[in-house]
Amino acid sequence: MGHMAKRATTPLDEHSPIPLRTQLAALLRDAISDGAFGPGDKLPTVRELAERYAVGKTTAAGAVETLVKEGLLVARPHRGISVAARPGERKRHRVLTKQIGVVLGGKDDLAHDPYYVSLLSSAQHTASRYGQTIVLLRDGARADGRAPFLKLVAERRLDGVIYIVADKIDRAIGEVIRKAHLPLVTVDYAPTRPRFDAIMIDNTKGATAAMHRLVKLGHRRIAYLAPPGRAPSVSAVERHGAYRDVLEEAGVPYDPGLVRHEEVKVAGGARAMRALLSRSPTAVFSFCDYLSLGAMQAVEDAGMTVPRDFSAIGFGDQAAPLGLARPLSSVVIDTQEMGRAAVARLHERIEGYTGKPEIVRVDSTFVDRATTARAPSRARAG
Repeated sequence: MGHMAKRATTPLDEHSPIPLRTQLAALLRDAISDGAFGPGDKLPTVRELAERYAVGKTTAAGAVETLVKEGLLVARPHRGISVAARPGERKRHRVLTKQIGVVLGGKDDLAHDPYYVSLLSSAQHTASRYGQTIVLLRDGARADGRAPFLKLVAERRLDGVIYIVADKIDRAIGEVIRKAHLPLVTVDYAPTRPRFDAIMIDNTKGATAAMHRLVKLGHRRIAYLAPPGRAPSVSAVERHGAYRDVLEEAGVPYDPGLVRHEEVKVAGGARAMRALLSRSPTAVFSFCDYLSLGAMQAVEDAGMTVPRDFSAIGFGDQAAPLGLARPLSSVVIDTQEMGRAAVARLHERIEGYTGKPEIVRVDSTFVDRATTARAPSRARAG
């Protein structure tokens, strides 16, 4: 117990991308390896571990569960936690490869989108801190381009997979992952019934703040531009839902005629807004920046000025790196945190954590810039 007491004086790093329960599991694993606890020895209770390491009981229990799954510890009701009689026999089903797969969803050009570039860069950096390398696949690749990646999955030569979803999980890729029984973490996608961990944007918070801004400025004819598809993504549903909810809260009837679905590109936003101009919108809120940038082009081509005559807000802040003379107001996503969270959660699963799948929400913040203003007086009067 003396060794354990000394270890307890070393605080866990709350700012590390490695979850606290994973850090605590590593400390306990080291204590057993160093001989501080021998086969059959009892460990402190979950409550005592939580107090010693200044963490919650759920965190402490998660660390213990990880080591139980590895075969290092045994937890019995009313008898506490003890070191397994044969601690060398861990419950790992295979030797770890130190490789994780990352599937980048959507078309090839998404790999150049600032959102995906930032997210992937963060994932790579975090993986390297765990001593892991990333094997990348675009799910839009041709069959011959997919084959090497899918072979790695099928042969379990990857420790787990992160799927950064643009629309939905590719059925063939998802099936290979499922059959290989590899841990899976999705980014920006969560099924109705959670079957795996998901890292999601707090879409509702950001979209609600954006819409509140437009309503506060007196806008009532607010258009909404959405991506195409009969089966919208969770993010698409949540952002559109916030749009409707804020209108209802403000007493503004929902007008489906002000909603257009178009290709998620600047050209798509321009097409959508040209089709809406006859309905006299004074503002637009879009699923992403590209659609709002296209909408701005269309209204200016029609002789209006942004933001004097028309306000625009995007989502995702994809326009920020473009260095526009008139920066677009947008909902900013912490993509760095999304990448970190995805790799950290996958690492926990690789290490043996077997808790229920969770949806982790990453913050979003509305940033008002140069494309919003009071609604035209005639619109406010109407």
